[in-house]
Amino acid sequence: MCGIAGFSGHFTLQLLQKMASLISHRGPDDAGDIILSSENNLVGFAHQRLSIIDLSAEGHQPMTVRCICCQGAEYLKPEHKLWLTYNGEIYNYKELRRELEAKGHQFSSQTDSEVLIHLYAQYGLSMLERLNGIFAFALYDGRRSGQIGSIHPGDVLLARDGVGAKPLYYSQTTSGFLFASELKALLANPELRRDIDLTAIHYYLAYLWCPGEQTALQSIKKFEPGEAMIIHNGQITKRWHYYDYPYGRQHLDLTEKEICLELDERLTKAISRQLI
Repeated sequence: MCGIAGFSGHFTLQLLQKMASLISHRGPDDAGDIILSSENNLVGFAHQRLSIIDLSAEGHQPMTVRCICCQGAEYLKPEHKLWLTYNGEIYNYKELRRELEAKGHQFSSQTDSEVLIHLYAQYGLSMLERLNGIFAFALYDGRRSGQIGSIHPGDVLLARDGVGAKPLYYSQTTSGFLFASELKALLANPELRRDIDLTAIHYYLAYLWCPGEQTALQSIKKFEPGEAMIIHNGQITKRWHYYDYPYGRQHLDLTEKEICLELDERLTKAISRQLI
């Protein structure tokens, strides 16, 4: 478990640091933050790290990379680079890394987080469909060119894993867009309204959880499982679901014994991936 927080809009470093401090229990091993200036907009990323894969300083976040395939040049201003703040586990990151290395990408760490940056640089938004894991992340693209898809320089891509294992909350305010791993981090912003969402409270009391995007506060929403957004200058410009459960899409024309054997093989593979 790690913690991420950040914004796009007109906010301050002091707010970013306060947001991070409120989720410091999620990552006691390391912490970092960065403010990036893009046009008349500020992007802030913060990270609280729980070190699991590659315990070295190379796993520090917010993370960028030193790779010509990703950045287009080695020496750039911070605001013209790719940056990531990420919480999660990518179970197929080793296979993805081998594929990217074969395409010329150069890695500096052994982390699964670095794979996300290279994968995005190679495939753009379609990189989400190649991920096998549980995650919540924000990725800033400040490159002056080379974007793939509907991304513009200075945009932020945010995404939550397909089953919603990792949390990600957000709020759209008059000053811009805020996000964090926990709802209380967003309350560090004093302009955020505290009005209760009574429908969400009803759902929680009835089901012990709140379906959809609602939370206990009207001003704060949560990313749905498999949802992604693009933020430009503090505003949501695109949101979509890149994953849905594949129920009923394929009928297995197999015997009961063959189905049992395939299930055993898939479970064994899934567990093996997670043992890392």
